[in-house]
Amino acid sequence: MKKIFFILTTTIFFLSTTNIFAQDDGTFPIIFKNLATESFADSQIYVYLIGNGNGMNYHVDKNGVPQPFRAADNNAPDHITRNGKNYVNYAVRLSDMQNFRSPAAVAGGRIYISLGEPVVLPVTDNGFAVPDVNNPSDPNSNICWDFYEYTYFYQKVPFGGNTTQVDAFGFPMTVQIKQTSSNYDQTVGIPMARDKVYEYYESRVSEPFKSCIGPNRIVAPRSAKSFSKGGAYENYMQPYIDSVWDYFTTNQFVWKRGNQTITGQVVNGVFQYTGGSMRKPTTNDVFACIGAFTGALGADFSAAFNRGVAKTPDDWYNPSKYYVSSPYKNEFAMVWHEIGLQKRAYGFAYDDVNDQSSVKILGNSNPLTSLTITIYPFKSQTKTIFPKNKKANNKPAICYIADEQILFQSTVPIESVSLLSINGKIVMKNLSINKNIINTNGVAKGIYYMKLKDKEGYNHIVKFIKKG
Repeated sequence: MKKIFFILTTTIFFLSTTNIFAQDDGTFPIIFKNLATESFADSQIYVYLIGNGNGMNYHVDKNGVPQPFRAADNNAPDHITRNGKNYVNYAVRLSDMQNFRSPAAVAGGRIYISLGEPVVLPVTDNGFAVPDVNNPSDPNSNICWDFYEYTYFYQKVPFGGNTTQVDAFGFPMTVQIKQTSSNYDQTVGIPMARDKVYEYYESRVSEPFKSCIGPNRIVAPRSAKSFSKGGAYENYMQPYIDSVWDYFTTNQFVWKRGNQTITGQVVNGVFQYTGGSMRKPTTNDVFACIGAFTGALGADFSAAFNRGVAKTPDDWYNPSKYYVSSPYKNEFAMVWHEIGLQKRAYGFAYDDVNDQSSVKILGNSNPLTSLTITIYPFKSQTKTIFPKNKKANNKPAICYIADEQILFQSTVPIESVSLLSINGKIVMKNLSINKNIINTNGVAKGIYYMKLKDKEGYNHIVKFIKKG
């Protein structure tokens, strides 16, 4: 499935003068849970829901009612002034929400969440523009924000939505999509404290991708100055691109998907395949999924380059080979798949190839029972304590604690886990563990120590707090 959502960038959209559609059947509640209260109270978290329905652009007010964008509101009494320019004040504080709901008709819907200050959208008589992480003069550049995107038309188009890091990561959140009538209950996102996300990201990526780290967000390589034209890593993927092109100059390309088989070869620098041709891509083509990647094969080849499997078409639909087969890949996207629920993420534009993205789509066009967005803490409450005789190069660290699981980062796999009370008594032995993910289902809330034994025989003691 290719991405079905309106990708709102800095494009200006047409604004109808027709009266906004009435809110009636087909709406559903949007619920917010703030777990970051140690850093931001509900009064410091702002929500901005925008969309298009029945031929007009709108924002949703604190009572869940869609309202049209109006240029005159830039100078309304409660307007926001930023960098000497006035903007409409449409954002809703979490603390002010009354009955926040999704309209029954939403195309290109985005739920912006900002911390400390509201996101502002430049509004004109013809439309509006959304935040742009590529623009340093954007009025939202110094604000930490993120968003969820979705599309839904009551009795016409089923709800489909996703978290995304295609442009950047702002802060961790999860989104639960629930429809009781169809027994649909799915959650996507990153259930991890923000400081642990930053620690994990920095520990997993190479120096070029560390250049994407900023105080308010980690930008995608397609958005980062360092990977842009003139940047230090403008040609980062070139060695890999060259090796793939050289390989298919002397070897035939054969790609099978279902009953379809596509063959091809590079001739005079151009990849010629069944039904089309492709010029040699650039680093920007790969990370932005643009340029060379057109035609029937473009999306899949683009995804393969990002995942480091472009040279081996047999691995294009084998997730176990993603991000491990080549030293050159989109390490930014790799991280979100490692820490995202179900290993799903939208780390680049064609991350939905082979159903790897965080997209969730219902099988009917009835309203949800609820859409619940949980904002995770900025600062982790976990601490790691190591025995004095433990070797320094293999200290495991807690990456995140979800509702019923803990992910550890360790260079050596963990073999066994025991749970100890705060006074050192054994509470549970042999907790379930799979690939450094420990299942804590059945563990009561409280303060514990975990005794971990790795496969080299070393013991580790890690302190953690389970809130419930």
